[in-house]
Amino acid sequence: MAYVELTDIKDELLCDAITQEDLDEAIAYVDSFARKLGVTKIVSPIPYEVKQLAISYACMTRAKFKTSGTDPEKIPYSGKESSLTDSWGLKYKIYAAEVEKWKKEITPEVIQGGVMEAPRFNSVISLYRR
Repeated sequence: MAYVELTDIKDELLCDAITQEDLDEAIAYVDSFARKLGVTKIVSPIPYEVKQLAISYACMTRAKFKTSGTDPEKIPYSGKESSLTDSWGLKYKIYAAEVEKWKKEITPEVIQGGVMEAPRFNSVISLYRR
């Protein structure tokens, strides 16, 4: 099942660089992530959170591949934050953070089409009059 398509990529720097292989890798990553959560099938239509994870992963992957060799003066991508200072490296950092954010949002209930209940907080505030 396709969780992301080329038309879903809205990032101006990456939209022309993303390939079908990047999308296929993102789909495989989402499937793997779902299996780790104990889910074998993702509902259709695709939940928003799942689609955003796939988009972010595809963009992160392409930015990572574009980063190495962008500037011949720099050491090729080594996985260290300090080596990611060009525009592709900055995009990589942004999308890596997005991937982590969406992974935290996705639960088995979300993948299977259930509604995630918002946490309830009993807040107590002491009010005083003067």
